[in-house]
Amino acid sequence: MKFLKIYILKVNIIVIPSILLICILGLFYIYCNENPISWLSISNKIVYAASWSYGPDQGEGGIFLINSDGTENKRLTYSSGGDPNWSKDCKIIYVSGGRIKQIDINGKNEIIILNLPTKVSHPVYSPDGTKIAFLQWYSGAVFDVTPTKVSIINSNGTNLRDVNDFYEGCPASMRTVSWLNNNKLIFDMKGDLFSIYIDGSDKVNLTNTTDIYEFGPAVSNNGHMIAYLEQYGNSSEIVISDINFKNKIKSDFGYPYFAFELSWSQNDSYLVFILWDGISHNIYKIKNDLASWKPIIENNSIDYRAPACGKF
Repeated sequence: MKFLKIYILKVNIIVIPSILLICILGLFYIYCNENPISWLSISNKIVYAASWSYGPDQGEGGIFLINSDGTENKRLTYSSGGDPNWSKDCKIIYVSGGRIKQIDINGKNEIIILNLPTKVSHPVYSPDGTKIAFLQWYSGAVFDVTPTKVSIINSNGTNLRDVNDFYEGCPASMRTVSWLNNNKLIFDMKGDLFSIYIDGSDKVNLTNTTDIYEFGPAVSNNGHMIAYLEQYGNSSEIVISDINFKNKIKSDFGYPYFAFELSWSQNDSYLVFILWDGISHNIYKIKNDLASWKPIIENNSIDYRAPACGKF
């Protein structure tokens, strides 16, 4: 029932964009392939994907770059796509249907890393940058509402393999996958968080609760913390735990706020996330003590989704 409420919320939103990458850069140049990128030397950048279903931009979509204060919005692509994420060599990957694509950070040199007949989502690089984990829809599923399997490929698109297929005659209610280390993943399924090795062995239910719906895990860059979400009716809270789920702190947004799609900053001092306030979805950031939060982008005509992989 809790899962159903999430998707009722989604259907009721007219505009359904997606964001998937927050990248706030420091006060120095970023070097990719040993070359400085001067137009990214300004601090506090966000890369996101968005599309509109009404208004003057109806049917438009693409990948965008914007300052964290909402200024200097730059459009990188003019094709639909979502769930962007950074590669180790400062490329942007994102999904479009069954494809995982890659572009340079100026929006040029688009290539297709993976092309499948089934829908994919949430590609994320392993800590060493050699593999990409992502979620994949089951091709025979009656209801195309959530992914049902975790898959991985090499970063060059070779050696596709399924970590595990969780389709059992109904959707597995999966939303997010993240890396615990180079050989182990964490993902959500049916309201609990699970870990599994990339060879498919040793699946463990990490939360195993019956009264709380947990989803959206995001592992910190130092590997010491896991942020995730707990749903309570039509609202949700952010939880930060140690890697063993022993010591936890929780946000206090309260109703009607519904937080989702978490991303750690590069130094793990902040989380970036989407917050539904009863009117629209907007991008927020919160300190890792979960005590102070403020908006990055607020626009009631656009619903932002899925920030990830922050660098600020």
